[in-house]
Amino acid sequence: MLVFVSSAIAAVTDVETPPSTLSSQATAETWNSAPAAEKLAYCNKAYQSFRSAPSQSYIISSNVQAMTPETFCDKLDRFYSFDIHEDTTLAEAAAIAPLLFADLDG
Repeated sequence: MLVFVSSAIAAVTDVETPPSTLSSQATAETWNSAPAAEKLAYCNKAYQSFRSAPSQSYIISSNVQAMTPETFCDKLDRFYSFDIHEDTTLAEAAAIAPLLFADLDG
């Protein structure tokens, strides 16, 4: 399930957009230094991919179901706040973070 969601997010988030430092291969350093507007643009696309993934229909957490692009970004910020994730690609983080922090507000 995680690989499928990650692939879907990577495919959509690499569509041609205005110049951005955020791509599916970006890591924590790039994410943490990106402007808020750029993060939100990425989160909007990643959120759409996450919602359209067939495996998403199996997620029963009300916090994941109530997620918005803004809370998606919050979860990525939280994910990358841990040093252990510094080399994790943004595509992987976008697939993991919503589930990892499903029971936390924001």
